[in-house]
Amino acid sequence: MGLKTRHIIEVDSGIKPYNAYAEKWDKTIDKIYWETNSLIKRHPNIDPAKIIAKTSTHEFPADAITVRFRSQATREVVVYFYGKEKTRSWGNGPNATTYTHIDEKLRVTLPSTTRNGRFTGYSFQGELPSNIDMESLKIALDYITAIIEEIK
Repeated sequence: MGLKTRHIIEVDSGIKPYNAYAEKWDKTIDKIYWETNSLIKRHPNIDPAKIIAKTSTHEFPADAITVRFRSQATREVVVYFYGKEKTRSWGNGPNATTYTHIDEKLRVTLPSTTRNGRFTGYSFQGELPSNIDMESLKIALDYITAIIEEIK
């Protein structure tokens, strides 16, 4: 039984899940945003307020987890974990310049089957942001995987 299923059963049946875990679950799920596409728009369990417009990855929200379908046909999905936004300044007077960027990023490609039938596992690239711990990473990936399997 997956995390989402267990969480829903425990909440629906009146059994109080471990409070710290339930709080972490809610905080993690609240950070997830979905890049728009026809599959996401039609999904009844995705909050429309959590759907963002198609954009380049450097414009994804900071301190958030963003889900992008690289291919709807093969259900190839990439999840972007972004840390907090940092601002850097240099120069002074009329030559002062400010630059805002996200320093810590992790990109996770979810398991999928390629067009030639080959199965690929999880692929991680980057650095896990300091605002997300390993348990939150697992919660997010389990939740996103469950939602994507509902789409199939």
